[in-house]
Formats: sequence, structure tokens, C-alpha cells
Amino acid sequence: MKIRTGPLTAAAAGKALLCLAGYLLGAAACLALAVPNGNSSPLWLPTGIALAALLRWRRQMLIPIAAGSLLVNLYLMARGAGLTQGAIAAACAITIANLLAVVLAYWLIRHCGRALRRHNPLVVYGYLLAVTVAAAVSGAAGGIALVAADIVAAADLVQVATLWWLGDLMAMLLVTPLLAAWTAAPELRRLRRHWLGHGAVWLAAAVATVAIYRWSPPAWAAWTPFLLLVPVLWAAFAQGAIASTTVAALAAGGAVWVTLAGNGPFATRDQFHSLLALDMYLALLAIAGMVLTNTAAGHFRDTDGSRPGRWPVVTLALCLAITVAAWHGIAAWSERRIVEQFRAVVNDAWQQMDYRIGNYRRMLTAGRAFFDASDDVSAAEWRAYVGDFDLEQAFPGTLGLGYATWVPEHERAAFLARQRMERPGFHIWPEPAAWPAVVATYLAPVNARNERAIGFNLLSDPVRRAALEPAIAHGGIGSTAALALVQDLDRPAQLGFLMFVPCIARARTWARRPAAWRHCGASSTARSASATWSAACSATAVPSHCESMTCTAAPAGGPSTTAHHRPARRPAT
Repeated sequence: MKIRTGPLTAAAAGKALLCLAGYLLGAAACLALAVPNGNSSPLWLPTGIALAALLRWRRQMLIPIAAGSLLVNLYLMARGAGLTQGAIAAACAITIANLLAVVLAYWLIRHCGRALRRHNPLVVYGYLLAVTVAAAVSGAAGGIALVAADIVAAADLVQVATLWWLGDLMAMLLVTPLLAAWTAAPELRRLRRHWLGHGAVWLAAAVATVAIYRWSPPAWAAWTPFLLLVPVLWAAFAQGAIASTTVAALAAGGAVWVTLAGNGPFATRDQFHSLLALDMYLALLAIAGMVLTNTAAGHFRDTDGSRPGRWPVVTLALCLAITVAAWHGIAAWSERRIVEQFRAVVNDAWQQMDYRIGNYRRMLTAGRAFFDASDDVSAAEWRAYVGDFDLEQAFPGTLGLGYATWVPEHERAAFLARQRMERPGFHIWPEPAAWPAVVATYLAPVNARNERAIGFNLLSDPVRRAALEPAIAHGGIGSTAALALVQDLDRPAQLGFLMFVPCIARARTWARRPAAWRHCGASSTARSASATWSAACSATAVPSHCESMTCTAAPAGGPSTTAHHRPARRPAT
């Protein structure tokens, strides 16, 4: 890479403004591609622009680089936590770190250029070492500044610093060589002489990029992006730095676009691993072109027209093989780890769910035993009984534990009279189309939400009926499918489920029931599916919701039950 030196020019102010504008525009483009942690992007364009400007126009560019970095960081702080004293201090610290990183890269590249002849392939490796070290300084300092300002959690420091380092490094590998090539006089002369060949290669590379990332068969998606190395290497070997860096930029742009859209071979279930795989691919494109350009083409070739030696090409081939193997290894390892972690979470979730469902079953059985032990249970006694359970803490997701009464048509008037002694406005809803009805009578804890369910005829809903019938037939516990809870009639419905257990006084089996029952019903629990799932899987923080009630049920061979289904809204996924 060429290093520009010389006295201050008359157009210094214009160059400074151009550098500042490029820095700000590059930052604006990157913010549109930023990932949440640390505002990192696959490549941070301003760093590449700043290094290219510093290499060409020297120290005059330090002021616009510092100004651009400070403006961008102050904007990010204002958009996030606000311009507090800590945020302003962090912005200043990050600006200093960015400036030091670019200056360090500039200094190392200058000394490398003085120590080696410019056509020597070691210039490329020296450049790689320089930008790697400089980017590490920026990433580490930036991550520490964000943690110190409480903008990023300390646990995320390594990931944030790594993404920061990779973003700066990719910019100095892709953007800086691109700008340096397009501002180098020998390369521009070559472009004017062979513009048709350059244009053909660029068009072919653009078409190949679109074809590979849009129409490549899924079975080939893992390796087809590496086909884009062919136009990069050809352009570097035959046409020079402008051609190779432009083709690399086209291929890199396609990879970044599809990966950030969640598609392509580099997109995995983990954001960090996706960006890591993507940046490895971008580095491969950049390094491949730089190695061949410095040894085989353009102004980096000896003026005597001699061909490059075989060792740079052999070294490049070896590096390509190692990089491809490493990328596939990392991708496979990442996928395997993610699958293992997911299976562990699922297994734990099922164990927790089984444990909690067992608790719900025991709670229902206890409710039936409470009714079996008494000839009559009042609403106050039921509320006191349920209050001892501490449902909210002991049974997360349970909206309430209730009792619903089996009401034949000839007992309707007596049942309503008894209930209206405590609740003057008590009524059965919806009005039964056929008798008997199973009416929600008690539901505790008492609150405005649970009061909405009082008087509801459970047999008006086919989903509830489908759970009641087998519970009644076998005397065991039944559970509904997902349904909309009646407590949510005046709000967006939440999916929930109910569990039932039939209970009957004086008779211990349905077959030996007396002609006249004192009370008969089914102990049931209705729950929000989201709250129950969240309680069982607290590590994954999945929302869930449940309700619990005791419901009357008909004996086996009794009148058939009917139901009405109110459509439930499906939650967004």
C-alpha cells in the first residue's frame, strides 16, 4: 500500500471537510446495519475511511477524524442513555481510542513501508499485523469505556469488544485498500487503458453475487459464497488493485446484506457467531486480493515485468485452505453448541412443567376433598380455603381456584335464589340452550377479573365440554385445549387452559349416585398458558397465563353436555 507524504497543500481545508463528510456518511450507513450490543456492525466504515485519508494526506486529517468520531459518539450516547456526564466522558474516551488506533495503524504501516520494498509480499503481512493490532486497541478501549459508563453490562464486555475489533479490522482490510487503489495514479492510468475489461469483471462479479445469495440451492449454500473468490483472484492477478478491491467490495456487500437479513450460510441462531463467521469470510476476500495484488499486478509489481514468485501464491493457497476449514469448523461447532443448549433448555422446561402440572393436580384433588368433607360450603369458606394456598406465589400462572355447580333445569330457580342472597345480580350466562348447565359459582381469590367469570355456563363452550366429559366419565382429572378465558372478554384475549376434577357429595362413585344430590360439580383450574409456561421456564422468560376453578360435572350416563366456543386470538409468534 502506498503511503502519501509531502507538505501541506492549499486545498487542506477542502480535504479536511471531505474527510469529515466521508466519516459521518460512513457512520450513518453503519448505524443502519448495527447490532444491538455496542452499536457494532460487520464493518465500521469510518475507520477505513479515516485510515485511507491519513495515509494519503497525512497528519492534516487528525482533526477531522477526531471531530467526526466525537460527533458520532455523542449522537449515539444521546440516542441511547442520554448525554449524562458519564455518557459524555465515554464518548470522549472512545474518540481518543479511535484516533489512537488510526494513528497507530498509520505509524506501523509507514515504518513497514520504509523497511521493505513496496513490491515485497511481506508488505501485505506487515499491513495485516498493523491493522490487527490497531483495531484491537480501539475495540478494547471502546468496550471498557461502555462498561465503565454502565451502557453495556460487564458480562457483555468480551462480545462487545470482539465485535468492535472485527468491525474496525474489516474496514481497514476492505475499505482502506479500496480507497487507496482508487486514488493511486498508476492504478487510475491502468483503469483508463483497460476500462472495458475492468467493467466486464465488475459486472460478472455483481451478477455472480446476486445469483449466489438469491438463487443458490440450499444444499449448496454452505460453499457457494467461496466461488466469489474466483473473480477476486482473477481481478487481482490480471487487472490490479482497483479491480480486485472493487470485486471484493461487491462480494462483501452481498454477504453482509443477506446475513443481516437473517439469510445465507453465515446466519446462525446466534448473533455473535453469525458476525464472527461473516467477518472471517470478509477477511478472506480482502486478504486474497491483497496478496495477489501486491505480488502479481499493478503498481506493486516490479517494473521489469517479471512474474511473481511461487511462494506468495503457495502461501495464499495454504491460507485459503486453513481459513475455509476453520470457518466450517467454527460454524459446525457453533451449531452443535446451540443445539445442545436448546435441548438442555427444553428438557429442563419439560421437567419443570411436569412438576408444576403435578402441583396443579394435587391442588384440584384437595379442592374436591374439601367439598367431599362438608355437606355445604359457603362462598366465605371457599375464599378462606383458597387463601391458604397463596396461589400467586405457590402456583404461578393460576388465576383462581373455583367451583362450578351442576344445575338441572328443575333446580334452576332454587339455585338462583341461593346465589342471589350473596350476589343480587347473579345470573347464568349465556342462557343455556339445553339443560343441565355447569355454572361457575365460586372463584377465588376475589378480584374484578375473576368476578367476570361468575355465572358462566361451562357447557356453553365445546372446548370446556370436551374436557368435562372424560373427567366425568372416569372420575379423573381432565384438561382443556387452548382457549380464551372468560375473564378477558373486555380485553385482548389471552390463551389459557382449564383443568377439571369431578366432585360429588354423599356418593363415592358416579354409578351409585343418589336420586337427589346435595351438590355435585367438578373441581377445576383455569390457567393462562403464557403465565404457566413462564413460571415453568423462568430461565427463558416465556410468557404464560392460567385460571383455576372447580366445576360441576354430570355423572356417567347423565345428560349429555353441550358447549359454545368463543374464538381465541392467537398470540404473535
